[in-house]
Amino acid sequence: MVGLYRDSGKHAHVAHIWGVYVQADFRGRNLGCALVQEALAGARRMEGLRKVSLQVNAVATPAHRLYFSCGFKETGRMVQEMCVDNVYYDMLLMELYL
Repeated sequence: MVGLYRDSGKHAHVAHIWGVYVQADFRGRNLGCALVQEALAGARRMEGLRKVSLQVNAVATPAHRLYFSCGFKETGRMVQEMCVDNVYYDMLLMELYL
């Protein structure tokens, strides 16, 4: 699965990818890349859209590699942005300009 939403108002030129997930049994078949590429195709059909951004957990190395392979560039880091079971994680900000 993959989600794509567009901002509004002053940020209407930006869309965001979120919730990319491939069930464990189906990983390693390039399905994640296919999902992201389909979301990007949808973004390219949106009039006036200039960039797509996303956030990824800094320790999610396979996801990070996936987004790099799809053309995203790392543009920042949000320190201790997520907390799961009292463990804090940095989130990497990534963007792709259309």
